[in-house]
Parts: sequence; structure tokens; C-alpha cells
Amino acid sequence: MSRFIDAGYAVVAPDLEGLGPDATTPYPYYSLSSLARSLIAGVVAARATDPRLSDRWAAVGHSDGGHGVLGVEALASEATGLVFVGTVASAPYVGIEAHAARFGADGEAASNEAAAHQGLMMRQFQGALMATGLKATQPSFDEASITGSDLAATLPRFRSLCSVAAIGTIDAAVKAKGKAFEGLKADWASQPQMHAFLVANDPAVTPGYTLHQPVLIVQGNADPFVLETLQTPFADKLKAGGAPLAYKVYDGADHFSIIRRADADVLDFLRQRFAR
Repeated sequence: MSRFIDAGYAVVAPDLEGLGPDATTPYPYYSLSSLARSLIAGVVAARATDPRLSDRWAAVGHSDGGHGVLGVEALASEATGLVFVGTVASAPYVGIEAHAARFGADGEAASNEAAAHQGLMMRQFQGALMATGLKATQPSFDEASITGSDLAATLPRFRSLCSVAAIGTIDAAVKAKGKAFEGLKADWASQPQMHAFLVANDPAVTPGYTLHQPVLIVQGNADPFVLETLQTPFADKLKAGGAPLAYKVYDGADHFSIIRRADADVLDFLRQRFAR
């Protein structure tokens, strides 16, 4: 955020729904409308507090935030009187079912124990996140419909933690059981409630999903969490649908170094968007 401030931008970084010291509801993880509306509400509040701020605004996010900003344009008209000018998504977390399948296949095909564990663990992590998000928005959802007993046992603690500690919970549970771990069911994404949740919230599978305002997606090809080999087809699909997309892949950048590696391109994109 300091890079944007140094470049002269006002930055609004609100707590998302369910996060922060005053939250009274669970975090509806992966709910695209919730993520987007948290950002929009923050922008509206900032402008109401300080009318000197520009009436033009853009959405910038990384990882889960990258996924969130992909939902902003569809709801941007809720920021009455303000002009939405574009989106920057850094390693946006999309293609969840495809990521779970790829991690699982990589784990099965791995030639060493460490790689096999990593693939299995990451597959379980995708399912745990989606089960947590769906349960927050639909309390009637039965997590056992998509998870085995071992993964289900991690969820009460999993949903109370932030991402790094949450991954650690899954990692420890998978290590304890190895390939005997009873985790994500093979047909998990076909369960009716989960299928509807993914279709509504994952831009990679939402029918007709597109963007009309300029968008920049940046992705590292050494990212172990959001895979470039799955991000590129999503970008290609957006382009084929007519979205005004600039897509850039950075050689050797991982899930976190992509933020600094893409700085110059992101700032250049924003300069063009805010130019009168």
C-alpha cells in the first residue's frame, strides 16, 4: 500500500465482512458479493469522510483479495456518484475445483514423500476453504457431504484461524494419517450446494463471466498456491469473451514476490486509468 500512497493515491483498505475486532458474523470466505461490497462500502465511506478524494476509483487485490476485486465491477454502481475505472488482480484465487484436482493428481504422481504430501495437503486445503465459506453463507450445509471424517475434524479449528495457521492445521492432520487421511470426497464439487456456490463465486466457472472496464491480471509462474497453468486459461477465456484484459506472467515470481515484481506495471496501469 505504501507504493500506492507514495505515488499519490488514496488507499482504502477496509476489514472484510466477518473480520476485524467488531465483527459479529463469520467470515463468508469466497463469497464474491460479500468481498466486493466490503470494498465498495469502504470507498463510499472514505469519500463521505473526505470529499477532497477523487470521484474516480479502482480496485486492487492479491490472492483472495485478487478474487474479491474480480467481483467489484458488477456491483460498482452501488458507489453512487463515483466512477469505477478498472481492476488489478494479483494472483487471483480462481479455478478452485481445477486447483484441487491438479494438486491431488500431482500428489499421486509424486516421486518422493514430501511432494506427495504437499499435493495431498493442498487438495484438502481447497476443500476446507470452500466448506468454510459455504457454511458461513448457508448454515444448513452439511460439511460431511463433501468431506471425510479426518478433514471434517479439522474444520472447527480451521475456520477460526487465518490462512497460514489454517494451512498448518491441515498440514499436521494430513501428516498424521498420510494416504490414509479421509479427506475431500472425489465428487465434492458436484454436491448441489457446493456446485451452486462455486458457480456463483468462482469467475473461472461462472457462466458468461466477463469484465467491461480495463483489468490487469499479474501472475508468477513459480506460484505454488495459485498455479500459472490454470490462471492462463482463465485469462485466455476472459480475452476471448471480449474483456479489455492485460495479462502478464512474471518468470520466477511466487505467490508473494509477484506483488513487488509487478509494481511498475500496476502503477503504470493505474496512471492510465486515472488520467483525465
